Amino acid sequence: MLNLRYALIGVRPKFDLRLLAPPAGGSTEPAGMQRVHADGRWMEVPRHARLELPVGACIRGPAIFEQPDTTVWLEPGFTATTDDHGNLILRRE
Repeated sequence: MLNLRYALIGVRPKFDLRLLAPPAGGSTEPAGMQRVHADGRWMEVPRHARLELPVGACIRGPAIFEQPDTTVWLEPGFTATTDDHGNLILRRE
């Protein structure tokens, strides 16, 4: 057998997405710094452990958010705030 595909349709029980939110005791301290080229120049940018940011944390760009499955680049001139469900809400300043 080379490939096997299947589809499953059903009803999933309700799940409280707030359980995925970062812990209240998390940290907004950078995990380190990274040299990047942005806005036509080199700069030192803070790296944040994405899953350790507490609910309500607000980070001003430029910044890098690292987590096991992806890396998020926050452009200069934007802010990122974590909501009650652990999402990053990006806003232009």
